[in-house]
Amino acid sequence: PVKKNYDLLKINTKDIDKIKCYNYAIGDDEEQKFIFYGKYNVGQASFFNTQWTKSNGEFVSVKSAKTLPKADIVKIDAEGSEIQILTHMIIEPDVIVVEYHPYNGIESHTKLTKILKNYIPYSIEKSSNSLGIIKYFHKNIKFDICGETNHIDNFLKIKKSVSINYQWNPTT
Repeated sequence: PVKKNYDLLKINTKDIDKIKCYNYAIGDDEEQKFIFYGKYNVGQASFFNTQWTKSNGEFVSVKSAKTLPKADIVKIDAEGSEIQILTHMIIEPDVIVVEYHPYNGIESHTKLTKILKNYIPYSIEKSSNSLGIIKYFHKNIKFDICGETNHIDNFLKIKKSVSINYQWNPTT
């Protein structure tokens, strides 16, 4: 939601009809909140003052995660606000990809699994003990594998036991 980043996003997507840009952050409540600029790159801007942020920043609009529209895939890279977003998110997409951070003083990756009760972690990529990316599939998602409809837990068992070619065609 940093204005400079938003202006660049509008320029980079101006010729793509299906992309709509909104200049606000997602959080637990609607409010104006101070965001610290990233120290080393624009992607490090955060509501938390950390070793990766500068002391200066700007106020930005925040919308509640409760207002997110239905989506098949949600990717969250919120520099420490992922717990607040997921706790208040009402929608249940088929896939959630979360970059987790230690900024809010807790081990986010352990709390994520407790929050996402209806999801199965598919892939965990750790950058360190407190930073990484987790990909989750909803427990009710179904895949068509070789003409048969399978729930995600069967798909994961098959994928781990043999190498298969598949196309992801959710039947939900």
